Amino acid sequence: MSSVEVEDLGKKALELSAEAQALQKYLQAKVTNKFCAVSGVPVGSMWPNPNEIRVNPTTNKRYLLPSFEEQVTHHVNKDFFKSVTQSVVLDLQDPNDCTPGLHDAMKFKWSQKTLEEFAKDMFHKFKPSWKEGYQ
Repeated sequence: MSSVEVEDLGKKALELSAEAQALQKYLQAKVTNKFCAVSGVPVGSMWPNPNEIRVNPTTNKRYLLPSFEEQVTHHVNKDFFKSVTQSVVLDLQDPNDCTPGLHDAMKFKWSQKTLEEFAKDMFHKFKPSWKEGYQ
């Protein structure tokens, strides 16, 4: 019986099989969507002034924003990433909202830490558009 190595979806895409790359892209898209939902800023939109208080009309809760002025390790950003990743994890617990194969622990591994790294990547991708508007 041959042993199959479990693929870590947190690795670089070039190091993954085609199936693992597709799952990685799926997770990255989930993180991107939640990053935007938690902040209330659709992809391609201008980032709001961080001092502006904005409220989600559906939940009546304040939108969270990353602090682009700070590093990803800053407590505001850590809290933001945690909110994003927890929201993704909740979505992925719904079998109707999860792509097949993602929870196959015999073939693939990922964790909330993996999602956090994807959120940090999004932070770095969105930071230039924030800079355009505020510097």
